[in-house]
Amino acid sequence: MKAKTLASSVAVDVAKDKTIDPALLFQRFLVVSQTADLSLDEVMAHELSPYPPSLFEAKHLLRKPNKAQLMAAIKEQSSDDAVLKDVPEVEHNVLDGGSLLHRLKWSEGKTYCSIADDYASFTVKHYGKATIVFDGYIGGPNTKDITHQRRRKNRTSNKVNIAEGTKFVGKKEDFLSNVENKQSLINLISQRMKDRGCNVIQSEGDADVEIVKAAVSMSSNKRTSLIGEDTDLLVLLLHHASTSDGNKLYFYSDKGSPATVYDIKVMKKLLGNDVCSSLLFLHAFTGCDTTSVF
Repeated sequence: MKAKTLASSVAVDVAKDKTIDPALLFQRFLVVSQTADLSLDEVMAHELSPYPPSLFEAKHLLRKPNKAQLMAAIKEQSSDDAVLKDVPEVEHNVLDGGSLLHRLKWSEGKTYCSIADDYASFTVKHYGKATIVFDGYIGGPNTKDITHQRRRKNRTSNKVNIAEGTKFVGKKEDFLSNVENKQSLINLISQRMKDRGCNVIQSEGDADVEIVKAAVSMSSNKRTSLIGEDTDLLVLLLHHASTSDGNKLYFYSDKGSPATVYDIKVMKKLLGNDVCSSLLFLHAFTGCDTTSVF
């Protein structure tokens, strides 16, 4: 008869990795607490997990932050002058291209060229000859890869050759889950927008900082509105915008109903420079797309 050791006991399977038997690990804790210069309380303070659950919801997947809490807290400190119900008239619009991609529905059987034309027509009709800033998806790993992984929700799609006359079939979400498909479509949309007189900026990775910089720069000459739906954009605007010079700068958050318009300069004066200069740290500490919430 073959002797059965503790090491051969039933172990806990986590995904494709085999972890140590919890009973064996517990016994080792007891031994260490009795033989080493450690107390049992200190030994048992560590989590019995292959990854720290306070930071990760699964292996290689950081816990999802509730970014809306920070936006709600900022809004609570505002006034009617800072948070508007109506969209003011502006001279120039800056758009978050990533958000724009999800604004329009696609009809199956339509060519990708026609879909790109729809985006260009929609943009010019509603926002004029705007500035549109797109994320980049094929420049290698970046700090938002985990967020992109979560948004894909296990969707998969083969690479599609977006040529003249190629028709869209399937589901929009599946198509966009493939980063090469997404980048190819962005390239096509960008060209159509440029043909209509829009200014298009293609970022190498995450575009949030470039979106905000474009809006802040434009507001030095024209009344400007940034259209997006992300807490990141509001935080970056409050950090980077100046209250001393330039024209009005608005953040139009089209997420939810009704939409909310923030007067950035009024909001920044209400919050104060000390708070606004600390917002980037607070956002990272409480959880954003590049850090875990805990």
